[in-house]
Amino acid sequence: MSAEQAFEQDADIASVGSMRRLMAAQASMMAIPVLGFPAMSVPTGVAGGLPTGVQLLGRRFDEDTLLEAATVIEARTGVFTPIDPR
Repeated sequence: MSAEQAFEQDADIASVGSMRRLMAAQASMMAIPVLGFPAMSVPTGVAGGLPTGVQLLGRRFDEDTLLEAATVIEARTGVFTPIDPR
């Protein structure tokens, strides 16, 4: 899970410092798949013009349960159209 809310568009290319901040905020997400834990993000809406969502983390090698949970969340929140990248 990211340690910060959604980053502004192009934060990864704005500057070296901006990219370092982005990588530091998301460092915890890098180890999860390496250890065999499935994870996924499910969009839940938009707040202040930025996308919101939940990140799900499953038991090792148990993608099926994770996909079922995501389906339940999506059924309650609806499907959101991606932000227009311009």
